[in-house]
Amino acid sequence: MNPKSISFPVQVVSDLHGVFHWSSLIDWDFTRVKQIIFLSDYVDPYDGFNLSGIDVQINLEELLAFKNMYPEQVILLLGNHDVFYLSPRIARSNLYGSYAKILQQLFRDNIHLFQLSHQIGNCLFSHAGLTRQFWKFLGGKGTNYAFTLNKMFADSRGNFDMEYYWRRCEANLPYGNIITLSRSEFKNKNNWITGLHQIVGHHAVDEIETDRWYKDDECISSIIYTNTLRSRGLQVFEFDAAGVL
Repeated sequence: MNPKSISFPVQVVSDLHGVFHWSSLIDWDFTRVKQIIFLSDYVDPYDGFNLSGIDVQINLEELLAFKNMYPEQVILLLGNHDVFYLSPRIARSNLYGSYAKILQQLFRDNIHLFQLSHQIGNCLFSHAGLTRQFWKFLGGKGTNYAFTLNKMFADSRGNFDMEYYWRRCEANLPYGNIITLSRSEFKNKNNWITGLHQIVGHHAVDEIETDRWYKDDECISSIIYTNTLRSRGLQVFEFDAAGVL
């Protein structure tokens, strides 16, 4: 599907962390909603969620089946908790033992179903967000951000050298990547990408929040934070070209 042919409205499902009732929240009518975009972190449930390894495994299998059923309409992004399972060592997983190995195999066997970002016009969907600094680090050019990010990911056969990027973060270097960066990196407007409107998960918020950058009374860039999982449970947000519906 040509990305330019995709239009709004779309539905966005933020971080799941094993929560499995997403299927009862989304709109299955693809004649109205054009796409359903999952912002990732499908595994590693939060403490207190009372989800077992088999719960998380089944939920991931159902998501993969949903993607296979509607390959153009369902978008599965990758987050930091998902990328852990692409590593030879399963880094920082809180599901140890056999289920961690099963999840690792599920991600590896189905890596072609995932992508790092998704773009509709000047709206970019990703797990944690894209900064000007990280875009420059990648050598990115132009405004087709998702194409560049996803091509790098595909060309690396799913590895995307995440071990290297994680070492950058753990060394306290001044910026993170599209799956791990801190919201504080957006405090400096010079780190925003002019003209780009971003929808992200990852950063926990009590309610959906929007930061905007104005120039001459016009909003030229914005970032919408959707991860309300800890505070309000799993929610599904609907967007049109103007923002949240």
